[in-house]
Amino acid sequence: MRNCDAFGETYNLMNKVRMDKYFDISNEDLAKAYKDDFNPSILAEVFCRNIKLWSNIVYNVKYSGMDIEDRSDSCIEALDRALKTFDSDKAVKFCTYAVTIITTAMARLYIYYSGKNRLDRPNSYEDLC
Repeated sequence: MRNCDAFGETYNLMNKVRMDKYFDISNEDLAKAYKDDFNPSILAEVFCRNIKLWSNIVYNVKYSGMDIEDRSDSCIEALDRALKTFDSDKAVKFCTYAVTIITTAMARLYIYYSGKNRLDRPNSYEDLC
């Protein structure tokens, strides 16, 4: 993994926040625990445990035109949202659910970036003058 950018810095920061008591707990059980107390060390554990999966999404070539800081922030926010909204009663693993949430967040960020570079169209003929 690249340690010279914002995503690597995020990993290093999250790795310091992790707690040993969450090491043997499954992602699904961590999501249940996160809903109860929103402990940041749970978010850090899920992030660091599945770093290869998240980095594959963040470093995807189709998102290469966006700032890595924005992609990293969007990934963390989406992972937080996935932990808060995961329903363990449904027959889906947490990582499958989280990938969907994070990929959707990246797509929204991509749409934002692609629209940001377009010129604003005038609303009327008077705006042109």
